[in-house]
Amino acid sequence: AGGRELEWEGRDLAVEAPALGLSNLTIAEVELLLALQVLDSLCLDLTETGDPALEQLKWWNCPVKLVAVAGERGFSIEARQAFSQWHVAYLRAGGLRQEQGEMPKPPGLRTMITLFTQMQGVSHLDLADVGEPTISDEVMEELVTAIRDKKSVIVKSEETGCWATLKKTVSCITQYCWPQPEEEEEAGPIVLEHLNISRRTMSVEALRKVGELFVENEELKTLIVSPIAARQARNPTPTRVYRAMQELELQPPPNPDLQCQLCCQLACIAIRGTSVKRVRLLGFDLTPHWAEQLFNAMRASKSMEELTIHLLNHLPDSERVLSRKMASLDLPSACFPRNGDGPTPQFDDSWAAALSALLSMCSHLESVDLSGHAISDPGLQQMEEAMASHPTLLNVNLDGNRITDSGCAQLSEVIRRGKNLQQLGVSNNAIRGKGAESLAKAVLERSQSQTLSPCLATLVLAGNDIGDAVMQSLASAVGVLRHVDISGVQCGNEGLRCLGSAVQNSTAIEHINLARNRFDDTGMVAFAAAVSMNKSIKVLSVEGNQALMDKGAVELAKAIMAANCMIDLDLSGCAIKDEAASVLASVVGNVDIERLGISNLMITDDGFEPILNAFKRHRTLKEVHLTGLTIDIEKKAELLKVMSGISTMQKVTLSLADYPTMIERGMTCLDTHHKPLKGWAGVLANIALVCTQLTRLDLRKGGFGDVGAASLAEGLKDHKQLEMINLSDCSITDVGAGSIAGIVAKTQEVILERNSIADEGAGFISDAFASEVAVTESLKLSNNAVQDAGAQKLAGGLLATECLKRIYVSGNPIDTEGAKALADAIRDSGCLQMIDFAGTKLEPEAVVALINALRSSAEKCLHVSVPEQWTEIKIGMEKLDLHGRCLTDKWAGTLGAILNACPKIQNLDLWGSTVCRGAAHHLAEMVCRSRSINGVKGPLVRLGLKDCKIGDDAACELADALENCHSLQRLELNGNEIKDPATKKLALSLQRTTSGLVDLNLWRNEIKNEGAIAMAKAFQTHRTLKILNISQNLLTDAAGFALADAINARIQDKIPIPSKSQLDVRGSRFSQEVVDKLGESAGLGRIQLLVDPA
Repeated sequence: AGGRELEWEGRDLAVEAPALGLSNLTIAEVELLLALQVLDSLCLDLTETGDPALEQLKWWNCPVKLVAVAGERGFSIEARQAFSQWHVAYLRAGGLRQEQGEMPKPPGLRTMITLFTQMQGVSHLDLADVGEPTISDEVMEELVTAIRDKKSVIVKSEETGCWATLKKTVSCITQYCWPQPEEEEEAGPIVLEHLNISRRTMSVEALRKVGELFVENEELKTLIVSPIAARQARNPTPTRVYRAMQELELQPPPNPDLQCQLCCQLACIAIRGTSVKRVRLLGFDLTPHWAEQLFNAMRASKSMEELTIHLLNHLPDSERVLSRKMASLDLPSACFPRNGDGPTPQFDDSWAAALSALLSMCSHLESVDLSGHAISDPGLQQMEEAMASHPTLLNVNLDGNRITDSGCAQLSEVIRRGKNLQQLGVSNNAIRGKGAESLAKAVLERSQSQTLSPCLATLVLAGNDIGDAVMQSLASAVGVLRHVDISGVQCGNEGLRCLGSAVQNSTAIEHINLARNRFDDTGMVAFAAAVSMNKSIKVLSVEGNQALMDKGAVELAKAIMAANCMIDLDLSGCAIKDEAASVLASVVGNVDIERLGISNLMITDDGFEPILNAFKRHRTLKEVHLTGLTIDIEKKAELLKVMSGISTMQKVTLSLADYPTMIERGMTCLDTHHKPLKGWAGVLANIALVCTQLTRLDLRKGGFGDVGAASLAEGLKDHKQLEMINLSDCSITDVGAGSIAGIVAKTQEVILERNSIADEGAGFISDAFASEVAVTESLKLSNNAVQDAGAQKLAGGLLATECLKRIYVSGNPIDTEGAKALADAIRDSGCLQMIDFAGTKLEPEAVVALINALRSSAEKCLHVSVPEQWTEIKIGMEKLDLHGRCLTDKWAGTLGAILNACPKIQNLDLWGSTVCRGAAHHLAEMVCRSRSINGVKGPLVRLGLKDCKIGDDAACELADALENCHSLQRLELNGNEIKDPATKKLALSLQRTTSGLVDLNLWRNEIKNEGAIAMAKAFQTHRTLKILNISQNLLTDAAGFALADAINARIQDKIPIPSKSQLDVRGSRFSQEVVDKLGESAGLGRIQLLVDPA
């Protein structure tokens, strides 16, 4: 009775603790355990035993007090009475029998709920797969009510140890769904702790009800549901929600509507009822309602930190990580991808409540960007409270929405109440005079408030049709702002006069944007008078006012000089001519301007001259924009030279060959986008002077010739090292090559293709490689005029440098002598890895010399025409494709050189090539010899000679070679005019050798019965040949009988037939008798037979 290890009919029963968990107990084993009386609690899986075990427990008057019950075979009503004697810790019942011998019937969920209410101390309730597949709202209400009304069971003090041990045992046998306790639990009242209602369909309302129960009842530690129903997923994985969880991720369900709602509801339950920190809902098309629910749940949670969702659509770029501590919420419509050709996704008024909840959730938010959406006045009304009451919000951007004058009432409240609001953007909406007046009034009231500080600093009203009528009211607000943008608001002369009156004595205004309005010189004269008296305006833009001419520009320039505080002035796109240019030059010369925009003015060379002279004296300028000015190339070149001497200069924008080009001092790449640059030599040189950090320069198709090349070299002479320079199609000759040779040497990749560089220019470049600063790794001289003399000079340069790895000379008129010189260079060079001769019509002798030069290194590579078609040759290559070549006697030696130089070729394809007898001889040598170079063997695995018309003589030579080749597995000889003699020779070779040939293709030749009979004998004895294709030949019944007899003989001699063997005799003239015999033989040998009907 005191033992802890027992053996019963060969089964070991280990009793290590007062509580024991066992499954599939026999009745005898239950009797034994009870007779020993060593257990205080018992955890039983009664799946197999059912009623008999319960009856034994009942009638033996066992001392067991705590039981876990699970039964798939069902319990009778009489047996169920035994449950009331124990505390049933775990309940998962299957069918319930009503009468003796009756098969169990699925208990309804209501029956299970009744059973649950009758039992004492149920802590684990498992209703998965019980009853009907759908749980209705009414049944869910009954279950929730039963759980709420269930009274806890107090465990007696003498039973507390047993209870704790039993709970561990229950967790052990049910670990597929219940979480293990993280720490030792103290015994207490027995309450429901784990509820499993997975693998069934339910409505969102039903899930909400049980979710409320989980959130309210903290004693319920685990809830298991299936947001994806069992019928909609092959292997649905139940989702477990438990109190201590840290992360939750839900994948998109197959039903995008109902199941998406269930997943969102489950996420809300987890956020509200657990300590989850991160929730990921990826791939869902969230509706505004569920987005609002999620945001509100996250705001109420104390632990939730991050929510990852897709907004507006489920495309990857719509993914957003939302954190309650995020400082910036950037959701402009431009950042959301379109679904195919559909419209740009936008937030509309239906999203207003969700966006309000999102703003409230992000308590540390400082900036909100909702530009480009479809939010109108009703939506703004819902969002008003969230924006106005936010404690940290500084910047609100609502540009490009659908806000009208009515919505400005809500925006006005946001301005008045926003505790820290600094910036409001409502450009390009539908705001008119009344709305602008309302905003202006709110700005003034806030500036006078004693409780809100600081006042609004920035107001962006650009693109709204405001007009002059309310400009006086708006102007009063401008005086208390730091930055106001009223570009494109239809402001005329009267409005500009009112604005001038407001800013005249303002000490706050710093930035005014008046671009694209309707005022002319009259309005500007009045405004300029106010500017002259203001000492705070630093940034002013009047860009795009086409009615503003010289008179207004002169008055504005005088005002700026009088105030002497402007640092950013943009006059681009105005009708300013040479008359005002001298006054503008005075502004540049006397005011510390940092940014100046004078693009698209009507200034000529004469008007630009004083401005250019002013630039020479200026020392604070950082940016100049002058695209579209009608000034000549020399003036632009001189401007760039002046800019290079101003240490503060960072950016210049000008028109380069009618293409707007931004030149930045720190830029590393300049691409002129294939623009013709003939005559722009000075500009290019001075660009190089300004951009001292250039590493990549792409001037292809510039066409600037030798003069431009010389100027460019002068500008780049102080650059230490370049990564790439592309001067292809630039009309450079030998003279230009001499100018840029020094630049070439200190550039890693040089592209000089399609120029007119000949031998002398090649010599200049070659000499540069001998310099100590040479770093060139790639030189492209394709399609120039380099001949043998130039190639010989390049060869000398290759040996003088230790950096050059790749040289391209394809398309040059280089002949044998030049190719041989370069071949010697690639052989002796320790760094050169690749030389490109593709497109150069070399003689075979020169190609052979180049190929032999590759042998000095397995890493070296050659691009060459063999013949007249591009071919890549590398010592270590395993595949060589020479299809469609004309390998006449002249090129036979070249093929031999390639095969000798590349010992690792495994796959050789000459499909469609014309193979002469000499070339075939080299192929036969390759097949028969066992090569070994530096201890490395190169076995040929496949030889493709389809449609090469090699004839009988060459085929016989290949047949002799097969006797010595043990590596060839696939031989393609289809379409080669092979007749019976060569076929018999080939068959004889297969009979004599132990080669590993697997696939032999003789399709579409001129083979008759004699050759086929010989091939049948080879097929009979060869052990590795599994695919024989002799289709589309001249075969009759004699050949068919021979093939069938060969298969039968092979079976009789017990010679193994390889798996997946195939015999193709389609196109033969066989009788039905032969077809049947072949079919019977092939079936016995498990050979796939391809044959036409008789």
